[in-house]
Parts: sequence; structure tokens; C-alpha cells
Amino acid sequence: MMIERMDNQTFFDLAVQYAGDVTAAYDIARSAGLSVTDTPPRQVEIPETLNTVVADYFSRKNMVPASFITDADIAKLQL
Repeated sequence: MMIERMDNQTFFDLAVQYAGDVTAAYDIARSAGLSVTDTPPRQVEIPETLNTVVADYFSRKNMVPASFITDADIAKLQL
């Protein structure tokens, strides 16, 4: 499945949100030709969902993990 990465998301964020398992970060990064420590491209291929319970939870709650969020970003959200 092809998805669009949101600002401040890492491969680990994408793995939890869409595949339901943090270990999928390595497969996602590899399919993009990058390392898990690189910034994911805007368009990212998610190879498979490993844990549908977790992925469905994030989807139902409209939760978007973003590990690179800063204090300044949080302050903007609280306005």
C-alpha cells in the first residue's frame, strides 16, 4: 500500500501506524532504498500489515505518531 508521510514522521512512526509493528520500519526503509535513520520520502510503500489490531486502532482513532515533533510544533497545536 502506498501512503503519504506526514511531517515529522519517521520510519518507526509509519511502521507502528500502518503495519502495527515497529519492526516493519526496517522493511519499509529498505523498500524505499534508505536506512531507518533517514527521513522517509513523502510517498512511502508499506509492504504488509503485521498486526492489524494495532494498525486498526491508529486508524479508528485518527492517531498519527510523529516522533520528530518539537516543543514549538506542540505550542502551535495548543493555540
